[in-house]
Amino acid sequence: MQDPTNTSVVILAAGFSSRMKQAKFALKFDEKRTFLEKIVQEYNVFGCKEIIVVMNSEGITLKDQLNLSFPGNVKIVLNKYPERERFYSLQTGLRTIKDSSYVFIQNIDNPFVDQDILISLYEQREKADYIAPTFKAKGGHPILISNLISDKIIKEVNYNINLKEYLKNFTKLRMQMKSETILFNINNEQDYQKTIKNGNS
Repeated sequence: MQDPTNTSVVILAAGFSSRMKQAKFALKFDEKRTFLEKIVQEYNVFGCKEIIVVMNSEGITLKDQLNLSFPGNVKIVLNKYPERERFYSLQTGLRTIKDSSYVFIQNIDNPFVDQDILISLYEQREKADYIAPTFKAKGGHPILISNLISDKIIKEVNYNINLKEYLKNFTKLRMQMKSETILFNINNEQDYQKTIKNGNS
């Protein structure tokens, strides 16, 4: 079912994490893996051709200090202007992808992505311009976009765009998921304690 030759992922990890007060990608998901390591592992197992991680300069320095290692299909991309926020980070990541028909957009603050979610989205890839997971009528992450959307985003001259609003220009298919984890965002220490530390204790 998976076709690693036509699917990639952009992992957005260039934010300043002001509410968390530390880099989210370096938070421990479990005893052996950080958020970033866990997310990368899921997409690598799924079979993504390219795994693009967009980071700011401080994040790249920290990643090197932590000596995190990744598969050969992982590429760390520097966002020189992280203050331009999410849409610009996505543009930066998409511009490095060589040739993929579909791209997952993955936030670093939701490390709960798993094979069931990825397979469910990918199986519906041809039914709309992008596929989004939902739980009880609420939209979550990650989403899977077609190269139609990728190309449009890359060519956008205005980076000060809300991605959710931008996607309203395209057809959407909602995929109902069994788990509410698609809705989770780890934005502060309270979120982290509730969803990660307590869950792993």
